[in-house]
Formats: sequence, structure tokens, C-alpha cells
Amino acid sequence: MVRREPTYAEIPDLRLRLLHDVGSGFSFGAACGCAFHFVRGLRRSPTGGRLAGAARAVRANVPRVAGSFGSFQAVFVALKSAMSVARRKEDRWNSIAAFGATMGIRHMRKGPREAALGAIFSAAFVSLGHGADIMFDRVLMEMQLSLPPPQPEEEDDDDPGLVAPAGHRPTRHGFLGIPRGERIVVEINVA
Repeated sequence: MVRREPTYAEIPDLRLRLLHDVGSGFSFGAACGCAFHFVRGLRRSPTGGRLAGAARAVRANVPRVAGSFGSFQAVFVALKSAMSVARRKEDRWNSIAAFGATMGIRHMRKGPREAALGAIFSAAFVSLGHGADIMFDRVLMEMQLSLPPPQPEEEDDDDPGLVAPAGHRPTRHGFLGIPRGERIVVEINVA
């Protein structure tokens, strides 16, 4: 079997993906950390200085949380990109294996046993999420296939609910009150 090398146009730019995802992780960590530490600072500060205590807690803790989220996302995206290049495929298995490896690296300081358990349990957790996503997509597809095809809309001018003066034909208005079926623009022949 001859393996064909991908051309330059087929290779995704993984550097841009890495920068985008690290920035997204940093922003997510900053937003969540800001909300969490603001509430925590409000609750732990004495009466009379709660707002100042909340602001102090945010200033002290949010950069650490945002950096932690950003670095986690950097390792995850680097491993996911490496998996996709090595396997020459972009599918869910790349993210499952990359998340497990990322959590294994993160738990490495606790020892090899904890790193292995962290990797296995996190990969199982992500695979459950992907499985739920696949099942949800299948259910939605079956629901769409079971629906009857849409019927063309028929205009019923003899609707008894519409009362109009004698000789007046009621118009049904479409989008933004524009009457349907009437021409808005009239073409003029210039000879």
C-alpha cells in the first residue's frame, strides 16, 4: 500500500490553532476565576470592606487561574495536534487520548500511579462526553428523518376569520409587513 504524503494545502496550520485555543483557555480561566474569586472575596471579607476585599481577591488570584487554564490548554492542543499529525486523521480519538495524556502529565508530580489513574479516568470521562454527543446527534437525526417533508404554503383568501369591506381583497403581509406576491420593483425598458 502506497501512502500519499499530504500536500502543503492539506496540512492544517496547527500553530494558529494552538494560539487560538491557548487564548481561549486563558480568557475562560480569567472569566471563571474572576467570578469565583470575587464571590469568595465578598464572603470572606469583613463587613464594611467587602467590595475592596473582593477586588483584592480578584487581583491576587485571577492571573494564576488564567495562566493555569492557558497552560493546560496549551499542553492539550499540542498533544491533540501531535496525535492528528501522527495518525493523519482528525477525529474524536485524538482529543480523548490527548486529554488523558494531558491529565497524566498534570498528575505526574504525585507519582506514576496517580498519573496513570488520572490519565485513565480523564480519558474515560471525555469519552463519555463524546459518546453522549454522538447519541444526541443520532437522536436529532432520527427526529429530522421522521418528520414529514414541509408542504408548500397555500394562500387561502376565503378565510372566514378575515372581515373586509365589500369589494376589498385582504392582503397577507410577509416579512417586515411587505405584502407577498406583489412586485416592489418594476422594470422599465429604456429604448
